[in-house]
Amino acid sequence: MLPGGTGRRQVYVGIDFIREGTKLPKLQIWQETLEDQYPNLKSLTLDASTSVNLLPKGSTALRIHSVGGWGAITMGKNLSMTAFELFGMHIKANPKYGSEKKGQPTTFYSVMAHEPIRLNCELKNVDVVLSPDPNVFRHSDPLAGLAEGGVFVIQTDLTPESFWQTLPGTARRTIIDKKIKIYCLDAFAIAMSEASDVELRYRMQGAAFMGAFFRTSPILEREKQTEEALFKGIEHQLQKKFGGKGARVVEDNVRVIRRGYDEVTEVIPVGGDFAEERGAVPHMPVLLEAPNAEQGIGHEGRFWEQVCSMCKIGQDGIADPFAAISAIPAATGAVRDMSGVRLEVPQFIAEKCTGCAQCWIQCPDSAIPGLVSGFDDVLNAAIDVSMNGNRMERIRPMVKNWAKEAQKILQKDPMAKVPVAFATAYENVANKMGWDAERRAATDAEFHVVQARIANFPLARTKPFFDALEGKSKGSGGLLSITVNPEACKGCNLCVEVCPDGA
Repeated sequence: MLPGGTGRRQVYVGIDFIREGTKLPKLQIWQETLEDQYPNLKSLTLDASTSVNLLPKGSTALRIHSVGGWGAITMGKNLSMTAFELFGMHIKANPKYGSEKKGQPTTFYSVMAHEPIRLNCELKNVDVVLSPDPNVFRHSDPLAGLAEGGVFVIQTDLTPESFWQTLPGTARRTIIDKKIKIYCLDAFAIAMSEASDVELRYRMQGAAFMGAFFRTSPILEREKQTEEALFKGIEHQLQKKFGGKGARVVEDNVRVIRRGYDEVTEVIPVGGDFAEERGAVPHMPVLLEAPNAEQGIGHEGRFWEQVCSMCKIGQDGIADPFAAISAIPAATGAVRDMSGVRLEVPQFIAEKCTGCAQCWIQCPDSAIPGLVSGFDDVLNAAIDVSMNGNRMERIRPMVKNWAKEAQKILQKDPMAKVPVAFATAYENVANKMGWDAERRAATDAEFHVVQARIANFPLARTKPFFDALEGKSKGSGGLLSITVNPEACKGCNLCVEVCPDGA
């Protein structure tokens, strides 16, 4: 704006129109297109020349890296309110969070100080980082902005020595160079032992990290408070929050916080020559691959490249024309992966299943679709996944007769197990073929590979999908499979609770 400058009257501060040094090739190509079409785009924004710490002197700044649905907000609020009441501090806290983030990386910020806090934004400078998310280094840099001599606490079930070896080389170098104090805590093990309900386990692991914060951060020493006074303050705060739910709830939370306080363990950094790692580029789900889709705001590939792929590596999208439109194409729910959220995975016990359909009807995430398959479809699928370079030329021609024989065995014997029926059916058919010893041995070898696949995949013979159909038309019955989709299942256990047969 000054004389000798560009004469521009309006600029944007801290807005990414062009992101320098991106590791995403498609984003780089898109940015080059934008620069061609908007020649002055890069000059619209001003970057801060340096990271300026505007926090009050003597304050404690905290950042929490968690996963949506894991209770980071509750933990952050309880922690902040305890500091407010026990130490008489000013507090300013806020999450970077939304309901659409469930199962995805989230962050929470809190500043505690003895004077008013005027800063109101995502924190760039912090003293303590808590990471209940054990996979945080896969998508973010939790050490960014952490002060020299700061504190970093992360979830892991490994020993401190083993955990240090799993850290990226760049992270190990940063920890050593900045003299960061690093600690590990198996908060999920604490939660698993203290809470039977799945949802409570997520909350409980956050409570354990609250205890770890007060043990590892400098705030207790700085405020000249004793451990005894701390836990009296914590109990008082929890009584206000959970007292209406009964004394046991308060006691359980205090016990978990105490365990987090006691069980957090320091990691001793070990120096060395740390090689640079190449960042992983996320891959687009198959469901979004639409080869004949027209270009435009509804193109799934465009949305993946400009929005989803950046979310996967923990970055916000750039400011571009499509972001301004806020258009979301179809099927983008396939991007969500709940693998990092689950504590448990349900197991389908085919022998107990009656085909009542309660599990897949009530699954809130459509993660366990039921599928009824014909006997020949089951065999063809088992052969296809067993090939591994072998063409399976000997066993494939007998699929039709093999499937019919297996179906007859299950018609005659309602108590027969499905894998046994397939094995018996193969023997019956093979014995009628009149093969010589060499041909029989070669076919048997292929059969054993395929049979192992069938034996490991749970298939249920049920009244609705086998007996009822066979009663109407012989040979029309099918086998039910209920396969857990690992990207959709969050381990809520609802399917286990509603199944009347324990299947």
